[in-house]
Formats: sequence, C-alpha cells, structure tokens
Amino acid sequence: MDIKISNILKVVDVHRDQLYQEVLLWLAANVEPTYKDQVLKEHIYGSEILEELEQGAIVPPMVKDTLESISQLCRDNEAGYFRIIHS
Repeated sequence: MDIKISNILKVVDVHRDQLYQEVLLWLAANVEPTYKDQVLKEHIYGSEILEELEQGAIVPPMVKDTLESISQLCRDNEAGYFRIIHS
C-alpha cells in the first residue's frame, strides 16, 4: 500500500513551568482549546489565539505579551498549534 502524507500537524510545546500562573489561569478561564486531550491534559491551542478572541476581550498585558511570543514562535516554526505540557 502506497500511503502519501498530505498534511503534517506541527505543534510547538511550551513547558508549563515557563509560563506565569496568570497566563495559565487566563487561558483556562477565557479560551476553549482547539483540542482537549482527555488522557494527558495537554490541550492544543491554535497559534493565532489572540486574533480568534472576540472583539473587546480583556487581555492583561502580561498575558498578551506571552501569547504574542508563543504565536511568533509558532510562525517561526511553521506550526499551526501549541500545547502546554507538564515537564
């Protein structure tokens, strides 16, 4: 059987201990993951998370800066998603 790969999912791993607690709490309260992993609890989020928020959403400066950095890291690595992993 000749199987051809047409799409490879690229995901940037962000270690939980590299993020401020405020960022983790804001994500949990304000953003629905693109995919919820039911076993590992390492949910996957879209790389353009800030652009996907509703207009008028309140994003604290530290959270915004962190998410912009993660989005840039995703673009640099041609990844469409990121996940927060427990290290």
